[in-house]
Amino acid sequence: MFRQMRTFLLGESYWKVVFASGKELSELDTKTISDGSSIRVREVEWLEDIIGAMELRNVKEAMLCTPQGVAHFAVSEPYSVFQFSRGTQVLIGARTERIKNMQCVGVVTDKEIGNCECAIWDMQTRQLYTMHNNVRDFQPWRAGVAPIGALALSALGLRGVAL
Repeated sequence: MFRQMRTFLLGESYWKVVFASGKELSELDTKTISDGSSIRVREVEWLEDIIGAMELRNVKEAMLCTPQGVAHFAVSEPYSVFQFSRGTQVLIGARTERIKNMQCVGVVTDKEIGNCECAIWDMQTRQLYTMHNNVRDFQPWRAGVAPIGALALSALGLRGVAL
């Protein structure tokens, strides 16, 4: 609960999924990793814990949780849900830090042509945008944002979308 409140106070968003088993997972969760000689705790990541763990096929609901509310997406077909964010890197002293500008959660609704429904949290305007878009030519959600273009379908774990 504390991490959610902190996230919203900072004007940020996070993704959350529900699996066919009923289990929930979000990027605010942590995972304990043991390699035999040491134990570490890390934040859950979409790439590693959804795509890499072969769990994308089991996602039945995806959400983008924002300070303005939650956008819900029912997932009826395996490997059709996606999440990505965009940001900038800034140099702070001797280190670089990534600042997230937007986060998107969506589901492909027509794999033949790439149509999707998605929700975008824009950190600059602090607004939630919901829209129809296309993963093969992702368009801006507001004026002043450059088109993203074709999403990297394999990196997102999407399968069966015609190129």
